[in-house]
Amino acid sequence: MLKDCRVAYSGKIDGNTSFKIYEPADKNYNNFRVFIERDGEITEVKVLSVQRYRDGGTTVVQSEYGQFYFPIAGSATLTKMKMKMNFLRMN
Repeated sequence: MLKDCRVAYSGKIDGNTSFKIYEPADKNYNNFRVFIERDGEITEVKVLSVQRYRDGGTTVVQSEYGQFYFPIAGSATLTKMKMKMNFLRMN
């Protein structure tokens, strides 16, 4: 399925972690894909939503890994998702 996609965004998260975000040729936001590479291992993470602003291209990609924010001008950011844990009370 990646044959109909292009790398829209890529970069380093830290010293040994990088990402690539693929955008489909049809621009369907439901078909964006996010891959995280850490220590040579590549993992696809689920895309939860994609928003493109009307300012000419600011894009927000919300994934299970975190929120990738790419402004039309300025620096891109990544806000990592906080792990939510549910505890069961044992009686």
